[in-house]
Amino acid sequence: MITNLHWIDEFIKREKNFYGKTTSFPKEFHPLQHAFFSKIQQLEETAENLFDLLHDSDEKDIAKVKSVSKLNKEGLLIVIIKDIYEIVIASNDEYKFFDKDSFLKLCPNFKNVEDGRKIISGQYTNSYLDSIFYQHMLEACLFTTLCSFINSSKRKAGLSIQKTLEEYYQPKRDTGVKFKPVIEECEKENIRKMKQRLFSKRGSYNKRSEWSAIPLDSANELASTYELRFYDFLKKEFDNRELPDKKLANVFKRIGNLNNEIEKVLTQPYEDYSHEALSEALKKFLSKIKKISYADYLALNKYILSKICENRENYGINLYRFEKSLKFYAMINDVNLLLNCSDKEKEDIIFQNIFHLRDIPFPKLYQCFCYIESPANFIKCLKAFYSIRDNVVWTSRLVLDKLVENGHFGDGDKWYYFFLEMINNMAEQILYDPAKIDYSIEPGSQTKFEQVLSAPLRYFEEYAK
Repeated sequence: MITNLHWIDEFIKREKNFYGKTTSFPKEFHPLQHAFFSKIQQLEETAENLFDLLHDSDEKDIAKVKSVSKLNKEGLLIVIIKDIYEIVIASNDEYKFFDKDSFLKLCPNFKNVEDGRKIISGQYTNSYLDSIFYQHMLEACLFTTLCSFINSSKRKAGLSIQKTLEEYYQPKRDTGVKFKPVIEECEKENIRKMKQRLFSKRGSYNKRSEWSAIPLDSANELASTYELRFYDFLKKEFDNRELPDKKLANVFKRIGNLNNEIEKVLTQPYEDYSHEALSEALKKFLSKIKKISYADYLALNKYILSKICENRENYGINLYRFEKSLKFYAMINDVNLLLNCSDKEKEDIIFQNIFHLRDIPFPKLYQCFCYIESPANFIKCLKAFYSIRDNVVWTSRLVLDKLVENGHFGDGDKWYYFFLEMINNMAEQILYDPAKIDYSIEPGSQTKFEQVLSAPLRYFEEYAK
C-alpha cells in the first residue's frame, strides 16, 4: 500500500511539462495501481541514485551494481525503461503474453519457420526463442518513448510559423533569388493547415501556441516533404529553385489522399456502413489506385528517404515517422511476399496481417505478430500491445522528465541531443537501413502493389459483412 500520496500527485502533475493529451487518474486508486505506483516510486529513487553514482564515482564503484549493464548514461536509461516495461507487464494478467518466456507458447511451430536470424546448427537457440518477442517489444517501447519525449516536451521550445519558414524552407542553393524576409500571411496559413492535417491524426498531436507552433523535429520532418507539398507555389515564386520531378509531387498527393480515405473508413464502426456503401467506396478507391504506378511510388519514396538521410541529426525520428505514415518498407515487403505466394490461404493471411498490423512500423516486431498461429491469441496480443506501449511511454516520460530536470543527462539542452543520438543509433536496428532497400520491379509487381494498397478496405468490407 502506498503511503506517499504526495509523491503520486507530484508524479502525475509532471504531465504539465508535455504538450498533448493527458491521463487523469481517480483519487482512489485500485489496489493494483497502488502496487504499480509503489514500484515506479522505488524505481525512480533507484534511478536517481544510480545517476548520482555515475556522476560522483569511478567505474569500479559502478561495476558493483549488478543491475547496470553498461557504465554510461545510455545503459542506465535502457535499464530504467526495461524495468518500467516489466512493471507494466506485471500489472495486468492480459499483458503476460509479452513476458520473457511467452513466445514459444504463442508460436509452438516457430522453430520450423525458415528465417535467417540467429540460427545455430539449423535451429534456433532456446534462449533466443524465449526472448525474441520480449526484446522487440522492449526496443519498440524504448524507441517510441524517446521519440515521444523529444516531440512533446515543453523543455525544448519550438519554432513559430514565421521562423520555421525562414529557417527550413528557403532555397537550398544560391540562385540569386532571396527568400522573402516576411512571409505572406496566405503562406503561413497554408503551413498551419498542412501542420494540422499531418499532425492532428496522430495520437500524440501537440497543439501549440504560435510562438512555439512547430517542434524542431517536426519542422525538419515537414522540410523533407515541403517541396512535394508546395511544388506549384515554389515553382511560381522561385523559378530557379531545384525541385523534384512534378510527377513525384502528384504521386505524393494521390498517395496522401488514398491514405486519408482508408483511415476515414477504418476509424468508423462497422455498423455505420451498409454493405452497399462499402462496396461503392471500394470500387471508387480501386479506380484511383490505377492512376499510381508502382515505379513512380518507388521513385517518390526513394526521393523522400534521400531527404531524410541528408539531415543526420533528426535521421532516426524522421525515418520512424516516414515508415509510420507511408509504410514504405512494409509495402515493398508485402509486394514481394505476394509475388512469391501461390497458396490462396496464405495469401489471405498476408492480407489480414496488412489490415491488423498496419499501425506497427517496426519490421521485426511486425514479423513476431505474424508468427502467432492462434487467431484468438493474435487479437489479444495486438490489443495488449497498444495498451502496454502507451502505458510504458506515459510512465517512462514522467520518470525521464524528473531525471532531465535534475540534470542527469547534462546541463541545458544536452538531454535533447543525447536522446536524438540514441534514436539515431537505434533507427536502423529497429527499423531498417535505407541504403539496403531493393527498388527492383518484378513482373506482376503493379498488380500486387494495388492489392496491398486496397487490402485494408477489402478486408474491412469482408469483416463487416
